[in-house]
Amino acid sequence: MIALVGAMTLGALVLVGLEGQPLKPMPFSLASQVDLPAVDLAADTETGISPGKWSRIEVFWRRADQVRRGEGRLAPEFGRSYHFIIDDGSVVADGRIHVSGFWKQQRPCVAAGQTEAGGTIRICLLVGEDDRGKLASTVKQKQQLDALVSMLVRSCQIKPRVAWGR
Repeated sequence: MIALVGAMTLGALVLVGLEGQPLKPMPFSLASQVDLPAVDLAADTETGISPGKWSRIEVFWRRADQVRRGEGRLAPEFGRSYHFIIDDGSVVADGRIHVSGFWKQQRPCVAAGQTEAGGTIRICLLVGEDDRGKLASTVKQKQQLDALVSMLVRSCQIKPRVAWGR
């Protein structure tokens, strides 16, 4: 009984000492995956996905610093240009999938300076600079992109061919 009370007291002191200090996630920790949304939930729509409506997936990348507006917000034009935006951690959280109103309403997106891309699902990866100063996506983004594309290919009954844009 004395050992139990001692262990509980020691644990309480450690927690008090850590108060206010964020814990760093360990590499390959399952805890770092907890805040990632389920891809199937990210693809929810208001009207449901009608088979045959979508025939192609295009994946783009944009510099994260060109997309942000204010704190934790995406520029509004990106919601009109892409159905899904996968965050690199610069807006909300690494790997977080932002779903635009155009996807929820099952409407085609129109990118700035382009014509309407009917039948094309548009996905954008927000990328930042890596340790060497080169633009790169994160591991979580790649995992989320893989899962999202796989789910879209199944749900929309499209051929698993993805076009990469710039």
